[in-house]
Formats: sequence, C-alpha cells, structure tokens
Amino acid sequence: MNPLPDKDPATDDALLGALAAGNPAALARLMDRHGGLVLSVARGVLRDHHAAEDVAQAVFLALARKARRLRGTGTVAPWLYRVTHDLAGNAVRQQERRRRREQEAAAMPSLAEPPRESLPPEHHQQLPAHLRGLP
Repeated sequence: MNPLPDKDPATDDALLGALAAGNPAALARLMDRHGGLVLSVARGVLRDHHAAEDVAQAVFLALARKARRLRGTGTVAPWLYRVTHDLAGNAVRQQERRRRREQEAAAMPSLAEPPRESLPPEHHQQLPAHLRGLP
C-alpha cells in the first residue's frame, strides 16, 4: 500500500484522502483519533458497552465506505458524532422492538397442545387416535 501522503497527514481531510485511496493505515489513525468520541456517544445512548462497540464498528465501516464523499469537509468529528448517535438510536429502537415481540410471544398460548376448551370432553380421548390415523 502507498504510505500516507506527505502533505500534512495529521489532518482528517488528508487521512480521508488516503482512506479513499485504499490505505488501511488511514482508517486506523482516524479510529485512534476519534474512537473515544464514537464509543462515548454510543455508550451514552445505549448504556451497554458491547452494543456500543458494535455501533462503533458500524460507524467506522460507514466512514471507510464514504471517505471519498467526506473529503474536503474539514474535520470528520461532527459527521462521526451524528452517525454514531443515529446508529445507536436505531439500535435502541431495535432492542425495544425485540423486547416487545418477546413479551408478546411469551404471553401467547402454547401451540404444542391444542386448547382443550375448544374440544367437547368426549373427544379428548379420541383425538390422539384420529391424529395418528392421518396420512
């Protein structure tokens, strides 16, 4: 891979240019520089260290994909903050939806056994034999 550009590699814009050119060291430097911000924002929204790490990983993957479009914007910190906050909020909403669905599923009657109240009592003993006789 090409080394980082000689002209002021310390700027976010120069690192974005190197990243857009396919230099993985540029992503590592951006992660070193802004990783604390991204993790802090994600933890503040999610209150879960592991979920925050997942969000941070997604944020830096998005940065790698969009590096070419972000060049010339100056510092990347505001973009990282906004994307981190948005992705962490999406993760919170997804967790809430999952929790609601799990609660609804737990409240549903079991499908393993047919509800006995729907069968007349005289058919309770006959049902297993009839079911075994089905093709």
